[in-house]
Parts: sequence; structure tokens; C-alpha cells
Amino acid sequence: MQFTRMRLARIGTVYPEYLEAFYAKNPGMAQANHAQQVAAINQDSFAWFDVWSHALEPLGYEVLEITTNASVLLRRWALESGLPRPHQLDRHHIIVEQLRRFRPEVLWFDDADGALLRMARERVPSIRLVLGWTGSALAQTEAWKDVELVLSCSPEAVARLKALGIRSEHMHHAFDPRVLERLAPRRVQGRISFIGQVVRGSEFHDERERILIALGEIGALSIYSPTRHRPALAMALRAARAATRGLAAAGMPESAIERLPHGRKLLHGDTAPFAVDARLRKVMKQGVFGLDAYQVIADSLATLNVHANSSPTHASNMRLFEITGVGTCMLTDWKDNLPELFEPEKECVTYRGVADCVEKARWLLAHPIEAAEIGRAGQARTLAQHTFALRAHELDRVIRRELSRKPS
Repeated sequence: MQFTRMRLARIGTVYPEYLEAFYAKNPGMAQANHAQQVAAINQDSFAWFDVWSHALEPLGYEVLEITTNASVLLRRWALESGLPRPHQLDRHHIIVEQLRRFRPEVLWFDDADGALLRMARERVPSIRLVLGWTGSALAQTEAWKDVELVLSCSPEAVARLKALGIRSEHMHHAFDPRVLERLAPRRVQGRISFIGQVVRGSEFHDERERILIALGEIGALSIYSPTRHRPALAMALRAARAATRGLAAAGMPESAIERLPHGRKLLHGDTAPFAVDARLRKVMKQGVFGLDAYQVIADSLATLNVHANSSPTHASNMRLFEITGVGTCMLTDWKDNLPELFEPEKECVTYRGVADCVEKARWLLAHPIEAAEIGRAGQARTLAQHTFALRAHELDRVIRRELSRKPS
């Protein structure tokens, strides 16, 4: 089967905290036109955004990226595109109208909103193939029933999906080398950084919290996290979010809920994190995202990586490639497949358990020259084998194979 130019639309969500931080550090950006906002967000290099557009374009793809919880962007697009009463439209209708005008052959669905996916399949006849994406923690969603194949960075998630009768395949995360052009010169400080959430729960970060507490006691750890560590606030947020979603379940239109105070965030945001241990407060700093996060990593002697509880045996998260990509020494938890990605103790430093992590951290703090050498070796490996340009070829092969199985 021969392919010419192909249109792919990728739909996904991002942390609400990132969107809040982005607009807070860019005053007036919410009033800019849609193209200006998209360009600024892409330049900020958070998560995926335009990385697949950039990586797939040389392979003959035109890619549309839609962030389903970026309400400012969605409504700006609706306004500029001449949709009637744009501020009253449900976000589902805006997203589906974007898809309808773009006419994608492939829809890559990185979301848990089954209703949105069903609407897209019903109203966008150009769609011939729907791929899904999930990390290691599987969402409780009916969306997988409307997806032909789910890709995941986590072999554990692939196994769980297959056990449910859902077709799934593994594909690693990667690094976007354009980040290196956007960073300020490194100013390495003798500290170990950690960037990410600390959410209690069986699928999340119990082990992560124990490690962070232990490292905090040696006095050279900085945690950059959006996790709320005030118990009363966390409890109030969970209650408000449950009430808001209860309104949606009872049939209240989404557009009406979004007009309520904080309604949009409560309806579409992640579940409020549980309170973290009070001992972490003294080393917790405000969360950083995008280029700010990459700069923190670049300026660190080493950066800690701890997988979620939902990845007990395999290295799979984004931070593997973000840390090594900027050339910082990665201190990461041992996983069975890690030697397939990086050479332990030469391209990264590994630990097995809390005590071992503390011992390795002390060694790195005492050996900054060796830490820098490991960082450079890890970066060389990532730039050679773990870029989005290389992953794009993997994705292209999957798409071509899946489409070749369908009637022309």
C-alpha cells in the first residue's frame, strides 16, 4: 500500500498546573491570537506539544496537536474560526470541529475522555485509524473500546491492557534536542534536584516519598513539585472536584459548569494529590515546567529519577530522557530493562532501595567531576538512540502496518 501526505491529529491533556504557570509567567498571553499562543507554548518545551509535529513532518505527515484542557487556546481558536457563540460552546464541540476541518486519517488519542472519542469517530469521517496512548498508571476509561491499538511507554501497562483483551504495544519516550538550543548556559550547583509530583496511592509515589525524605536528611536535595502539601487544602480540593464532576454526571452541560467559579479547573484537572510528609516541606520549592524544568536539571549536579509504583520492573518514564538529554547525571532506580537504555554506572547511576540511593547520592556529591562525566556519557547515548526523530520512525511503521490492514 502506497502512502502520500498523511494527516495525523494528536489529542492529549497536560497538567493544569503547567497551563496556570505558563500564563502566569507570560502576562497578556491569554489575549494573544491563537497562533501566537501556540508558538509560545511550543517554544516552552513542556511535555509533547509540537515534538511529534516536528519529528513526523520529514516522514510525510501533517500533524495537528490539540490539548483538550487548554481552554484558553480552544476558545481562542473557536473565536478566530468564526464559530457561533464561541464562549458558550462545549469544549467537545470545539475539538471535534477542529478535527472535522483538519480531516485527519489518523487520530492519536492521549486522553481518557471516552465521550469525546466517540463523538470524534461519529462526526469526523476522514478518521481511518485511532491509536491510544497511556503511561504506566492506567486510566479507568471506556475509551480503549474505541481504539484499535494502545501504545504505552510501560511494558507493565501493555501487559495489563492485553490481559483486558485490548491490543497494545510498547514504545519508549524520547528527547527533543531542540531543547538544548533554548537553554541558558549551565551553572552547575552542587545539589541533587528532583522534579515531579509526590502523590500517595498504590499506583503512584509511595516509594518516591520515602526516598525523598531520606535524601532530604543529607541536606543537598531540592524538590520542585506542584504537589500541594497542605492537608486541609488537599481535602477541600478533592471534595470540590467530586462535587463538580457530580454535576456533570447529573447532566449539567459542561459549558455551564465551566462558568462556575473554578469550574473549568475542577472539572478537567487531575485528582487533587494527597498531602505529602511534613518533613519534605523544608526542601520543596515551587513546581517548574517546560524550559524552567530543563534549566533546573541542567544546573544540577545530578537529578533524581524515581518511577511510579505502577512501573515496578521496567524503566519507562519521560524523565529518563529529559535528564540525560540535557547532559546531567541521572540517579535512577534500578529496573530490569535499564541496561537496554543506558549502561549503568557509566551513562547513569542506579540504586536499589532507599539506603542505596542515599549512598549513591553521597558519592555523587563527593565526586562532581565523575558525575559530570556520567552526565556527558548519558547525553551522548540519548542523542544517538533516544530522540523523537528516531521514535517517529517506530510510530510511522505502526501506522503504516495498521492502515495496510484496512480496506482502501
